Amino acid sequence: MLRCKLILTFVLALALAGCRLGGAGPAATTTPAPSPQPSATVPPADTATVAPTASATETPTLAAATATVTETATAAPSATAVVSPTAAGTQAAGTDKADFVADVTVPDGTTFTPGQTFVKTWQLKNSGTNAWTTAYALVFVRGDQMSGPASVPLSGTVTPGATAEVSVSLTAPNKLGSFTGFWMLRNAAGKLFGLSADANQPVYLKINVGGAPGTPQPTAVPGSISVSAVTLGVDPASFSGACPHTYIFSGSLTSSGAGKISYRLEASSDKPGFVFDLPAAVESTFTGAGPRTFSVSYQLTFTGSVSGQATLHVLTPNDLTSDQVSFSLTCQSGTPAP
Repeated sequence: MLRCKLILTFVLALALAGCRLGGAGPAATTTPAPSPQPSATVPPADTATVAPTASATETPTLAAATATVTETATAAPSATAVVSPTAAGTQAAGTDKADFVADVTVPDGTTFTPGQTFVKTWQLKNSGTNAWTTAYALVFVRGDQMSGPASVPLSGTVTPGATAEVSVSLTAPNKLGSFTGFWMLRNAAGKLFGLSADANQPVYLKINVGGAPGTPQPTAVPGSISVSAVTLGVDPASFSGACPHTYIFSGSLTSSGAGKISYRLEASSDKPGFVFDLPAAVESTFTGAGPRTFSVSYQLTFTGSVSGQATLHVLTPNDLTSDQVSFSLTCQSGTPAP
């Protein structure tokens, strides 16, 4: 199984604004290696720049995520996306694709009490040419798993053009906040597929924990902080050559008002068994009225060929996700890494 390791080092300096950051927890280690210690700088006006560094090798290496900031830094809960490999089975030669029809249960923004159990059901249409059989499954790919299973096999056959209700049993986390989980379908050969023209987008559910159960929760309080825009890019989008290779993901967030913003990098791959070890969500506190724009930068190092997608996801105070960026890496054998 391939493994990519992303470690975030965050430096944020903002005029008229305080900042609180959360970092990634350490991974399993064999040979500790020190991390660089960035220093904080004050950019002009009401902006901030994040410039983290990270490293990973074929052999797991400990690299502590650190940050020098103007006020304090605190750790946030981690979120790791894992796709479990499965044995390849017999698969038809046609196409696999789904269309979203409706949220049958648990509309986005539904509020649950901590530890409350519920069943999320999506209605999906088989818009490909292959029939979905009981060898197909719904698979968790990233975000908040909410005590759900790694995969749920389909209960019957869904022919092309037909619709089906796909469900998973979940439990609300035992803490307050907003939580989002992403799921895709997997065919008999172990290949993931989902929505969009390229069949590479997941379905998702978003819940809030806290307050009266079963009622929507406002995404923002009038006069409080809100995020109006989030972007993410990758440079380069594709690479062929010596490995390991590091991709740099650069993003920006635009907000106004005083309060807290939490966000995280999310990534997925349609390669069965590929594991992303991503840092925890970052939480920043701003005291100024804004508006302001600040930048974030992530380094993601791979040791083998892979293609995937990534987004920058704002979790609070309002749910907002950047456009998805795609990346592709082809490792050339026999060429030493620089």
